[in-house]
Amino acid sequence: MTPPRDRPEFIIRFVCAAVFFGIIVALLGFPYIERLGWYFLALWLVVTGLIATAAAMFGDEVWHKLIDFIRWW
Repeated sequence: MTPPRDRPEFIIRFVCAAVFFGIIVALLGFPYIERLGWYFLALWLVVTGLIATAAAMFGDEVWHKLIDFIRWW
């Protein structure tokens, strides 16, 4: 577990994780958009934000666990 050393590293980790996992979460939740409506957007923002923050704080360990989870699923 390697925490970010400075602000630019945190921002780079956060943005990369938000883009990557934002797309993944959107694709996984796409079938539920009609049923959930605006709640889907709120849920997407919360889940993507939490994952991106965790990836920015804890680094590669989070990436490996999430990608293994997606690969298993």
